[in-house]
Amino acid sequence: MISQFPQGAIRTDKEAVLRGIGEPLTAGLRIEAMLFNTLIGTHDFSEEPGAFGEKRKAKWKND
Repeated sequence: MISQFPQGAIRTDKEAVLRGIGEPLTAGLRIEAMLFNTLIGTHDFSEEPGAFGEKRKAKWKND
C-alpha cells in the first residue's frame, strides 16, 4: 500500500506528476529531479537503504 511509504516521497511524486502533465519529457524529468533533490538529506531518504542493509523494516519519520 502507498500509505506504507514515506509521506515526503509520496508528496513529491504526486507533485511531479501534477506539474509534469502536458509538459515535454525533458521538462518532466527536470521537475522530477528538482523534487527528488529536496528529499536528499532527510532521515527517510537514507532509512530504506539502511534498513535493507540491516535486514529490518524501515522506520519512517516523515520529515
